[in-house]
Amino acid sequence: MVKLREESKRTLAPDQLGGYIKVSRPSVWMLMATIVALLVAVAAWFFAGTVHESVSGTCMASEDSVVVYVPLTKSSEVHVGDAVMLASDGAEIQGTVVSIGDTPLAKSTIEEACGVSDLPAFSQDSWGIALSVDASVGPGSYSARIVTASHRPIKLLLGLD
Repeated sequence: MVKLREESKRTLAPDQLGGYIKVSRPSVWMLMATIVALLVAVAAWFFAGTVHESVSGTCMASEDSVVVYVPLTKSSEVHVGDAVMLASDGAEIQGTVVSIGDTPLAKSTIEEACGVSDLPAFSQDSWGIALSVDASVGPGSYSARIVTASHRPIKLLLGLD
């Protein structure tokens, strides 16, 4: 007990206070600032960010129409009014689904219509559906991504969406 009192008297002496204070190095402050910046960025993304669900397809555009072919198994996720992103040579053009076909088409029929021998979006499916799309594109073949749903990450995390 006596020894503890002596230690506290030594540490409380004004001339020795500077010896017991540890000074942080700048690298520690940089690490702390980086961690705080990352936490702020993640929090901002959780509240303001968006996570998209999408369906991939193949697009064939002519002078008067734009048709996107999607696998039959994914066609139930697509709705009239969904946003469509058409990509070719690094450029991306936005469009909208106008109508959804009623009749399933064989993969070979779609390949023939698109003039290709392999459709990446149809890896497992042998049937597809045609979607009419409103977009301003020139004639040609495009890859397509239809955005079927958008969610806020915070709502997904809390199970509200």
